[in-house]
Amino acid sequence: VHAETKSEKESGLGGVSELEDGTGMLFIHDEMRTFTYGMPRMEFGVDILFIDDACEIQSIHEAEKPTGNETGIEPHHQYPGVGKYVLEVPKGSASVQVEPGDSVRIDGGCDA
Repeated sequence: VHAETKSEKESGLGGVSELEDGTGMLFIHDEMRTFTYGMPRMEFGVDILFIDDACEIQSIHEAEKPTGNETGIEPHHQYPGVGKYVLEVPKGSASVQVEPGDSVRIDGGCDA
């Protein structure tokens, strides 16, 4: 699933009950810069991959789902990174397959 509009980027996966293995949400930004992704309304954990404009993974965060009375906007649920693309996949799936410095293919994307 792609998130290109402001509304799609703001809602992201919030309110979605699960994310199947092999799927994810790709956030496409107009330019490469620092973004901070949080976990509001998230019902499951995700891996957050920040990918630059040359399709190279810059960083990966394992983001835990909010628990108890947490809202997902607490500081420990904020994940900063630099990129043009941000990919969210089921928690634990990215860290066993890729690492920062690896290249990925994004159909219709990447400038290099």
